[in-house]
Amino acid sequence: MSVVQWGLFLSALSHRINPQSPEGIEELRQQAETARPIIDSLEKYRRAYGKYPSELPSDQAGSQWAYSDDRNGYRLYLKLGWDPMLFFERTGENNVHWWYDPGDGSSKTDLAFSIGKSR
Repeated sequence: MSVVQWGLFLSALSHRINPQSPEGIEELRQQAETARPIIDSLEKYRRAYGKYPSELPSDQAGSQWAYSDDRNGYRLYLKLGWDPMLFFERTGENNVHWWYDPGDGSSKTDLAFSIGKSR
């Protein structure tokens, strides 16, 4: 790997999104949209079996989103570089929460996205 390629690689890993800027919010919203098929699949599973699965349904295998379940809901998260992550959490029937963690020790940012809310 050349010095230039290495520099570009490190730059991509350290990419930080400014969740206070319109561009940053839009970038996070676009990333959040990629979770919509997973959320739909998880809700379909819950309607069929009365609970969330212990792992992502087979139709969502290979997703870049990581998944964990608990008694009352589940959490999805997506790494956006070396440290930053985008989170989605559902607890209860219609309690959803999106947030961005820059991963650098600074404050997390709550996001007001409607993705994942019952229609």
